[in-house]
Amino acid sequence: MSLPTEDRQTEYKHASKNRLPESIWETISAFANTIGGRVILGVYENVHEHTFQAVGLSDPEKLKTTFLCDQQNPAIISAEVVQPNDIKIIQVDHHRLLEITVREIAADQPAIFLKNDRAETYLRINDTDRRISDIGPAIMH
Repeated sequence: MSLPTEDRQTEYKHASKNRLPESIWETISAFANTIGGRVILGVYENVHEHTFQAVGLSDPEKLKTTFLCDQQNPAIISAEVVQPNDIKIIQVDHHRLLEITVREIAADQPAIFLKNDRAETYLRINDTDRRISDIGPAIMH
């Protein structure tokens, strides 16, 4: 069964070899800086057909722990935006996936950026994560 397509508040990532994809942090920043959303790990994208298929994770608990530990590292992301109860293991087509819910930051909070570099601040535009320096002046909220 194919999953619904990605949109402004849904992003699928493969997490091959049970590792967090590097691009997850761009998506976390983008969701936090716009309207929030959810990242689902354990999904394969067929880019030619633009379809998404659940493939599952062998150890979603380990990925959850890795995510929460990495999130505490300011060299990765500027603030912890996901709480442990915002991460759930879900079942789709007999596959275990990891669903990470990212909440929008408050208007009075500084933007979430990556790698100790404010130029690595992302926004969610339609179904893509875009670095603010690539889209010009932007309104955060």
